Amino acid sequence: MLAATRRGRLDESHKLQTFYRDAEEEEMWVSEKAYSLQSTDYGHDLNSAMVLLNKHEVCDVFSILVTCDHMLSYYTL
Repeated sequence: MLAATRRGRLDESHKLQTFYRDAEEEEMWVSEKAYSLQSTDYGHDLNSAMVLLNKHEVCDVFSILVTCDHMLSYYTL
Protein backbone atom coordinates (compact mmCIF):
# COMPACT_ATOMS: atom_id res chain seq x y z
CA MET A 1 0.00 0.00 0.00
CA LEU A 2 2.74 2.43 0.96
CA ALA A 3 4.72 1.53 -2.17
CA ALA A 4 1.72 2.24 -4.40
CA THR A 5 1.15 5.61 -2.73
CA ARG A 6 4.81 6.50 -3.08
CA ARG A 7 4.79 5.41 -6.73
CA GLY A 8 1.76 7.57 -7.43
CA ARG A 9 3.41 10.60 -5.85
CA LEU A 10 6.59 9.97 -7.85
CA ASP A 11 4.58 9.75 -11.08
CA GLU A 12 2.80 13.02 -10.29
CA SER A 13 6.10 14.68 -9.46
CA HIS A 14 7.58 13.46 -12.74
CA LYS A 15 4.62 14.86 -14.69
CA LEU A 16 5.01 18.20 -12.94
CA GLN A 17 8.75 18.39 -13.64
CA THR A 18 8.13 17.47 -17.28
CA PHE A 19 5.54 20.24 -17.50
CA TYR A 20 7.95 22.80 -16.04
CA ARG A 21 10.71 21.73 -18.43
CA ASP A 22 8.38 21.91 -21.44
CA ALA A 23 7.01 25.29 -20.32
CA GLU A 24 10.53 26.69 -20.00
CA GLU A 25 11.42 25.46 -23.49
CA GLU A 26 8.24 27.03 -24.87
CA GLU A 27 9.00 30.34 -23.17
CA MET A 28 12.49 30.39 -24.67
CA TRP A 29 11.11 29.58 -28.13
CA VAL A 30 8.45 32.29 -27.86
CA SER A 31 10.97 34.91 -26.77
CA GLU A 32 13.27 34.01 -29.67
CA LYS A 33 10.42 34.21 -32.17
CA ALA A 34 9.02 37.41 -30.65
CA TYR A 35 12.38 39.08 -31.17
CA SER A 36 12.55 38.05 -34.82
CA LEU A 37 8.90 38.98 -35.46
CA GLN A 38 9.41 42.46 -33.97
CA SER A 39 12.22 43.17 -36.39
CA THR A 40 11.77 46.20 -38.62
CA ASP A 41 13.82 44.53 -41.35
CA TYR A 42 11.47 44.21 -44.32
CA GLY A 43 14.15 43.07 -46.73
CA HIS A 44 16.05 45.14 -49.23
CA ASP A 45 14.71 43.37 -52.34
CA LEU A 46 12.00 40.92 -53.32
CA ASN A 47 14.10 37.85 -52.55
CA SER A 48 15.03 38.92 -49.01
CA ALA A 49 11.43 40.02 -48.36
CA MET A 50 10.20 36.59 -49.47
CA VAL A 51 12.71 34.88 -47.13
CA LEU A 52 11.46 36.97 -44.21
CA LEU A 53 7.83 36.24 -45.13
CA ASN A 54 8.61 32.52 -45.30
CA LYS A 55 10.17 32.65 -41.81
CA HIS A 56 7.04 34.36 -40.52
CA GLU A 57 4.76 31.78 -42.12
CA VAL A 58 6.83 28.91 -40.67
CA CYS A 59 6.51 30.53 -37.27
CA ASP A 60 2.72 30.71 -37.68
CA VAL A 61 2.43 27.06 -38.72
CA PHE A 62 4.67 25.90 -35.89
CA SER A 63 2.70 27.87 -33.31
CA ILE A 64 -0.52 26.27 -34.58
CA LEU A 65 1.04 22.81 -34.32
CA VAL A 66 2.27 23.49 -30.79
CA THR A 67 -1.18 24.72 -29.78
CA CYS A 68 -2.81 21.59 -31.21
CA ASP A 69 -0.27 19.38 -29.44
CA HIS A 70 -0.99 21.11 -26.14
CA MET A 71 -4.72 20.71 -26.63
CA LEU A 72 -4.32 17.01 -27.40
CA SER A 73 -2.14 16.40 -24.38
CA TYR A 74 -4.60 18.32 -22.18
CA TYR A 75 -7.56 16.23 -23.29
CA THR A 76 -5.70 12.91 -22.97
CA LEU A 77 -4.74 13.46 -19.32
